[in-house]
Amino acid sequence: MIILYVSCIAIFVILFVVTRKEEIFSTDKITAFQAAFERIAVFVYRKIMGFRRSRKMSILPPGGTSVSADLRKLNPSPGYERTVVEYYIGKIRNSLIFAFAASVLATLVYVSAHTSSVIKDGGALLRPEYGENSEDVVLEATDGSKGSYGEYPITITPRQYTKEETDTLAEKAFDELGKTIKGTNPDLMNVSHDLNLPKSLDGLPFSIKYESSKYGLVDSNGTVYSDELHEGEKARVVITAKLTLDKRQYEKCFEIAVIPPALSPDEKMRRSIDEALSEADSRTAESEKMTLPSEAEDLPISWRDSVNDSSLMIFILVFIMGIVSFYAGDSDLHRRIEQRSRQLQLDYPQLISRLVLFAGAGMSIRSSFSKIAGDYEKEKMHDGKERYVYEEVLLMRHELDSGISEQDAYMHFGQRCGTLQYSKFCSLLTQNLRKGNSTLLSMLQTEAGAAFAQRKNIARQMGEEAGTKLLFPMILMLVVTMVIIIIPAYSSFAM
Repeated sequence: MIILYVSCIAIFVILFVVTRKEEIFSTDKITAFQAAFERIAVFVYRKIMGFRRSRKMSILPPGGTSVSADLRKLNPSPGYERTVVEYYIGKIRNSLIFAFAASVLATLVYVSAHTSSVIKDGGALLRPEYGENSEDVVLEATDGSKGSYGEYPITITPRQYTKEETDTLAEKAFDELGKTIKGTNPDLMNVSHDLNLPKSLDGLPFSIKYESSKYGLVDSNGTVYSDELHEGEKARVVITAKLTLDKRQYEKCFEIAVIPPALSPDEKMRRSIDEALSEADSRTAESEKMTLPSEAEDLPISWRDSVNDSSLMIFILVFIMGIVSFYAGDSDLHRRIEQRSRQLQLDYPQLISRLVLFAGAGMSIRSSFSKIAGDYEKEKMHDGKERYVYEEVLLMRHELDSGISEQDAYMHFGQRCGTLQYSKFCSLLTQNLRKGNSTLLSMLQTEAGAAFAQRKNIARQMGEEAGTKLLFPMILMLVVTMVIIIIPAYSSFAM
């Protein structure tokens, strides 16, 4: 895996060098880190466009036509083609950043997982100092090459340690032993697998030794020897746990019943390795290091750290995030278009009513639009809020000032807004310019009334949509409430 990660980083380094003279296309302010990926994105975009032109393919990628149309609606001013290019370069830049981050993070995790080792001096584990807690490690037993005997959890007990109030701690230790010594067995009266006889307990300063009433069946390490037992036979054994802390000792007996097990070769090997580990722990109890066993079942054993390498998962997840971010931009763009359309519909009645007001005061339609655009510019300078319909009105005023005819300007206005309401409204205005219509004011008043009625319908629809969105949280709260009520009721009936 490390070859894949390093190769990706190397590719990025080469691209950084190759594209260092590329021109930054984005008009937004970006950091130096983003600028490096911006240059690569410009390079990649030019190569993709050159390839698509050489194959006589559409310049825009699949779905690019709708994206281009949406961007044109959001940016109606001239030169929107640059906005489209900037949009795709930005998407490529963000995806490249995710890919680079995936490679770097995966490399760091891989190196960290494969360089930190708890095995010292070729086969030893450092013990904690006096008074410190026991340390749990997981090691993998191997045959010295690629063969593995499995993973083994090892508890490294601390060096001898002095502490008062041992009576209370001893009771606590015996309570815990009563729960843990059964190991993987269902209970102490049906023992077929090795017992879990720890040499120490986390948080407790005792060293623990065990004695068995029948060493032929269960030894002091918890190993069960029941091969000679017949099917259905049970043998009673008493295990005596002895807690030692300096010169203080505590004892407690645990009665067990041994039944014959069915051990596979792998289980026999694991049992032998467990015995060797226990013997090594007992042999080096007073030394700073615990030497790991070198053989079991007459087979050589070498040890290595059990590596939890999650670098590949991080690489895949972050890489997928980059791909998702690339395509998520289009959905966000379409959502903005829907918000624009909704805002245009909500602002339509206000625009019509202002036109009616100015037209009723004797102003022409062109002067009314100019007045509306001027008022909007002042409001925008004051609070900085933009409204799509008034941005379109500003653009229409610029067209009129540049010499475009009123009819063409009104038609462009309706096309850019792209809704049936504005198309109908612009048709009234162009019809008035062609034929002349003395009833334009009354028609605008009628249209204003219809627009306000439609706005009420839109508001009602938005309220219904909000209620629908709240349905799932309400159902979830109902389920939680039912659980809170039913569980205590069921418990009272059970008692």
